[in-house]
Amino acid sequence: MAEHHPEPTLIPIPPEFPVTWANPEDENLPLVQDRQHAHNPVTPLTGWIWEKHASKVSSAGFAAAGQPIAMVLRRVNSYYYMAIVPTFANRWEEEWLPELKGYHDTWNKFDLAGASTQELLDHIEWSLGRYERLWDIHFEIAVPFLVAPSMFHDLYEDVFGESDALHSYKLLQGVENAS
Repeated sequence: MAEHHPEPTLIPIPPEFPVTWANPEDENLPLVQDRQHAHNPVTPLTGWIWEKHASKVSSAGFAAAGQPIAMVLRRVNSYYYMAIVPTFANRWEEEWLPELKGYHDTWNKFDLAGASTQELLDHIEWSLGRYERLWDIHFEIAVPFLVAPSMFHDLYEDVFGESDALHSYKLLQGVENAS
C-alpha cells in the first residue's frame, strides 16, 4: 500500500495578528503559546537564545530519556511559542529504513548457490548479527506503536465512559501503511 501521511490543517492567522515567518516551514508547526515560561512578551535576544539553545538542549533531554520528540521554540510577534514535534518518522526514513534496505540488498545479492563453504559460514555469521539488529529496531519501533493505542483507549474511556476497546480502536483505523 502507498504510504499516506495526512497534512495538518492550518488555522487561519487572524488579521489583527499578522505573522512574517523567518522560516516559511514554521507556519506548519503546531505552535502553542507557552504561558508557563513566558506569559509576557520576550525580547529579541531572549527569543534568539531560546530558539538556538533551549530548543537544542530540550530536544537532547527528550532523546536522552528515550522520547522520540523534539522541542521547537519560536518568538512570534514578541511572544514565546513552542511546538513538540515527533522525530519518529524522521528516524524511520533517515535511519532505520535505509539500514533495513541495505541488509536486504546484501541478502538479495549474495550468491547462495555459488558460495564456498567459508563464504556461506561468513554470510550466516553476518546474517545472525543483522538478525539481532533487526530485533533491536523492532523493539525501538514497537514500544511506541504498541503503547499508543492502549493510552488512546484509556483516554477514550476517561472522556466517554466507554470501556469497549473496539469503539476506541475504530477511531484509529484507516491509515494506509506499508504492510
